[in-house]
Amino acid sequence: MSSSSNSLSNSTLGTTTYAKLSKILSNQISIHEAAKLQSIE
Repeated sequence: MSSSSNSLSNSTLGTTTYAKLSKILSNQISIHEAAKLQSIE
């Protein structure tokens, strides 16, 4: 296994993971905001 292909797959994995994480984070923020709005009502 060459190090160049290994680093390439790590880079791709990192980008995909980051995209998923940011999506999950924005979803959690939306849920948190909705809960906050409900508790105000």
